[in-house]
Amino acid sequence: MHCPTLDEQLTHTIHHAVQKSIESHSERLPHYYPSAFHDSGIQYELMHYVGAMKPEELSLTEHDGVLHIDGKSHVEYKNGSSCDYQFSQRVPLPPQSNMKLMTSYLKNGHVVVVVPKSEKK
Repeated sequence: MHCPTLDEQLTHTIHHAVQKSIESHSERLPHYYPSAFHDSGIQYELMHYVGAMKPEELSLTEHDGVLHIDGKSHVEYKNGSSCDYQFSQRVPLPPQSNMKLMTSYLKNGHVVVVVPKSEKK
């Protein structure tokens, strides 16, 4: 039995959403495509689709100016089968990011990352 990876599911979801967008002649893309920080004026915000992953299955770290979003999940089904889901996303941090005050939370299948701006010197 083939268990699709989270990346395969996400690719399918994105492809389907883009097709629907094209069919409806809409200029707007889905809010999770692609992952990039949005500048709200006082802070940077990022929404990244993670499906049904739980907080303990996610890891957010920063390395050399890049935010690393990693997820790993093991699901066991009632019929005895199981699947491992894993993904890794790298998103460049905007200039003036204050990572010491970064917060994140899950909302409707998305991890939301909020990074306040550093004060200009």
